[in-house]
Amino acid sequence: MLILPFTGMYIVEGSIGINETLGEFAWRETDLRPLLLIGAAEFLLTIIIIWGIASITVVGKRLLTSKAGRNRSSFTVVRKEGSKYIVNMFLTGILRDCFTIFWGILLIIPGVIYAIRTAFYNVTIVCEGLGYRKALRRSKEVVKGHTWTTFWHLLGLVIVIFFPAIIVAASVDELARGLDTRLLFAANIIANTVLSYAILLFALATIILYGEIKKLPNPKK
Repeated sequence: MLILPFTGMYIVEGSIGINETLGEFAWRETDLRPLLLIGAAEFLLTIIIIWGIASITVVGKRLLTSKAGRNRSSFTVVRKEGSKYIVNMFLTGILRDCFTIFWGILLIIPGVIYAIRTAFYNVTIVCEGLGYRKALRRSKEVVKGHTWTTFWHLLGLVIVIFFPAIIVAASVDELARGLDTRLLFAANIIANTVLSYAILLFALATIILYGEIKKLPNPKK
């Protein structure tokens, strides 16, 4: 549920490049249907990606609550349960972005701090059944007093998980361009697979990190 939509985005974005003349004609003739179709496709693929992340978080929640992963569920069951959180995660993400931009406009540092403290909103939505501002507030409550500890751990996860994935993806792309541009589509699938697994590992690691931060004592204000 990550590899396929990411590949779909590559195809859609590729069609924009291939059909530049069509795009210019659409703007000149005020016919926005091609652009609207592309926008709708991008939106749908984004929703599927959010669905995939929600399903991964559902699995992560069960791994934390079930000993040795004994309670197993089929992909269909996990996918169905993950679908319950799509709207919540999508709208909460938009709300978080709006607040982050607002604080960032006032002062950069408060915007950064808010982004760090609300980094676990996906976890609070799935694992604690919260939503929207409640999910953001819960993440802030847990992280408050441990903001920079959280930041350094998240930064470490990004470096350890995403940097190697990005290097592999970029290397495969460069190799395909050097050999034969017809290999770019296959290279993109490989890159999307690597990045999707990186997202999976990061999502699961984030759930574990959230649980560990909750165990930390609250510092005196």
